[in-house]
Amino acid sequence: MDIQTFADLTAPDGRSLRFPPLGLATVGKLSPETAAEFQHRCIAAADLVAAVPEGVRSSFERLRTVHSYGVLFYDAFTLADDLSWVVLEQALRERFIEFYGRAIPLVSKKKGEWMFLAPQFEAVSEAFRQGGTHAKEGWQLRLRTQGTLIPIPTTLRPLLRWARQERLLHGQRNRRVEEDLFDKIRNRFAHGAGFRVGMPNQSARRICDLAEIINRLWG
Repeated sequence: MDIQTFADLTAPDGRSLRFPPLGLATVGKLSPETAAEFQHRCIAAADLVAAVPEGVRSSFERLRTVHSYGVLFYDAFTLADDLSWVVLEQALRERFIEFYGRAIPLVSKKKGEWMFLAPQFEAVSEAFRQGGTHAKEGWQLRLRTQGTLIPIPTTLRPLLRWARQERLLHGQRNRRVEEDLFDKIRNRFAHGAGFRVGMPNQSARRICDLAEIINRLWG
């Protein structure tokens, strides 16, 4: 690894300067000051509603900070894009626990009804994932808005379906994207599908889309 000076670390990345508002510029560059302001403005409106808990808010703000540093380190745009899937799953987990007041309504043919107390989502995951302490007992989740039973969601795709079934998420086009794309893209990142380099517009769009989903989760 080459040892870089402070001046090297704070120098603008030339690749980032080639992304003005109209897209990739093959001729000319933005000034570092203009590039920094533009990248900030791309995500400035993606604010979260007041009801979002502090843990999710802090993770989301860290994403916006990472995106902003893409002006100095181009790969930060790819990092922000990839880490958005972690923040999305965190938001769904926290909303799941909060939605049921930390008492998850479960039903089993063998054992009847049970309110499973879960101060954090990790308790649900440890108990009901495959190989978990209660995984073989046939427990299902009773939806609050419909009263129907579904498998207990412990990963991203089932959590997205749960949120939609509890009417926290809306929109047919969004549903198609959630079911067909989100899980595949998230797994590509989580399981190390290979090195890639994204672009600032992809990172900004992902952050704005994430803000919309989180805000819907909390109404």
